[in-house]
Amino acid sequence: MKRIYKTLLILIIVISFFSRIRNLNSNPYGFFCDEASAGVDAAAILKTGQDQHGENFPLFFKGFNHDNVGPYEIYPMIPFIKLFGLNETSVRLLPVVASCFEITIFFLLLIKFVPPSFALIGTFFLSISPWHFFISRISMGEYYSWTLLTSLSLLFLTKATKKNRLKDYCLFSLFISLAAYSYSPSRMISPIFFFLFLFVILVQKKTKIALTCLIVFVFVLVPFINFHLTDEHSFNRIKDTVGIDLNKGTIPDDIEKLPERFFNKYLLHFSNDFLFTKGDTDFPGQFIRRHSIPNMGLFFPFQRLTLIAGMFWLFYSLLQKRDLNYLYILFLLVIFPIADSLTTNVTPNSTRSYLGVIPLNLISSIGTYAIFLIIKKYVREKSIVKLYSFYGAIFFLAVHSFTSLIYNFDRGPLTTSDYWGWQYGPRDIIKYFSENESNYDQLIMTGSFNGANIFFPFYAPNNCQKCILGQEKDHNPEINQLFALRPEEVSLNPSLIDVKKTLFYPNNTPAFIIFEIR
Repeated sequence: MKRIYKTLLILIIVISFFSRIRNLNSNPYGFFCDEASAGVDAAAILKTGQDQHGENFPLFFKGFNHDNVGPYEIYPMIPFIKLFGLNETSVRLLPVVASCFEITIFFLLLIKFVPPSFALIGTFFLSISPWHFFISRISMGEYYSWTLLTSLSLLFLTKATKKNRLKDYCLFSLFISLAAYSYSPSRMISPIFFFLFLFVILVQKKTKIALTCLIVFVFVLVPFINFHLTDEHSFNRIKDTVGIDLNKGTIPDDIEKLPERFFNKYLLHFSNDFLFTKGDTDFPGQFIRRHSIPNMGLFFPFQRLTLIAGMFWLFYSLLQKRDLNYLYILFLLVIFPIADSLTTNVTPNSTRSYLGVIPLNLISSIGTYAIFLIIKKYVREKSIVKLYSFYGAIFFLAVHSFTSLIYNFDRGPLTTSDYWGWQYGPRDIIKYFSENESNYDQLIMTGSFNGANIFFPFYAPNNCQKCILGQEKDHNPEINQLFALRPEEVSLNPSLIDVKKTLFYPNNTPAFIIFEIR
């Protein structure tokens, strides 16, 4: 690869890294309980070798309601906490750094399909993709490891397809099986992808390769299988999201509606609203506002055209050139919404379907190259004019898209910081409590956060021993108390409270009142 391509790839990675770490501790404006729990577990492992529940180096962490958080969210976070302490930045740095590796892998994967110059274009647009940009700044789940390991497996699969080397097939099997340990939907999607690959290999009558890959896949998954067969809570996530209790063998009363609901929701993942205009946060019927950037889709509007062109090119290459690597991209495209489509909520979810960021960006990048070939073939101006005009248009789209991304992302906290968003408040409340703890017998924070208890060990692991969760009804006139409640949770006459501090959301709406009761 030419030095210029390496230099430009490094530049893309540098831009990606610094755009992602900018305001990392304050945007999203708030810190969700899943992020705090991961940080507390990582800090506990660092300090004692046990997680927050006292288990020694667990394979899966309990999370909330035994969600079985995978190892990739906790163990790789430990060095960041060691270096920078337990804070929001340390927790969110892991997906940021991992995203830079993923961008590199994506480039190496994309040059299997398009020339390096167009691979760079596609890689840049992945790096500023609203979907990829946003998810790689948060740490609510093992999203980064799902796409990173799947991309890595696909890279070795493309090598194996072209060179037919057993080593590459084995590496594919290794990484796709490791991906199953990541975010919970991967535990379904990764095996589906592997067995689709296995079917293709068996059709080609490559029995030895198929058997070897199966042995690698199963061997890596032995601890995974053992855990899910022996842990009584291992299927809680399926019960909570799909409504099927595998432990008790119970199914929802409306199970007959599941196929229709699945099909309708599956199609929504490819809808104009979800992909190009509203994303997850603004999708009709969605009330949770913490899974995408407001006022924009998961992709840029112009990518409608590149995705259409890419799909035509994909089928042309698959049918005319018999290139199986396009088939594997198609497999990922078809299966990425499956796990999310099985869940009971009716709107598509950008985290449960996050794997889609890889095949869709691959197809969009391939489509960009296809459009260039069409222009080059049918436009009659001199080649140099066509070349500069095309790259000029790409440059304009890149600048416009990047500025649009940053503008909408920076404005996001205005509408995504309340309870149905990122639940701002615990950090500033607990900081005030810690600073004033000696003046009170009890400091009471509202419990109206998801997993509210986790914020005390995260923000005040060594102090605030008098801090508890509670409400106005917990007032005890016999002791000196300090309360931190939402304005709507305070029913007392204003003359009966002594306000010490008011916390505001970014849109200047009062968020919490810290007060004493006279």
